[in-house]
Amino acid sequence: MPRSSIAKTPLRLCNSIGLIDGGYRGEIMAVVDNIKKESYTVEPG
Repeated sequence: MPRSSIAKTPLRLCNSIGLIDGGYRGEIMAVVDNIKKESYTVEPG
C-alpha cells in the first residue's frame, strides 16, 4: 500500500502496490510519473 508520505514528492508510482522482501539485495526498478512540470531528482538512501 502507498505510504502516507507519498505527498512529499511530485512522483507517483504507475503501479502503486509492491512488496519487497527485507532480505532482497538486488536491483530495484520502478516506473514513476512526475505530476509537476519541474524536474525532480531521486537521491540514494
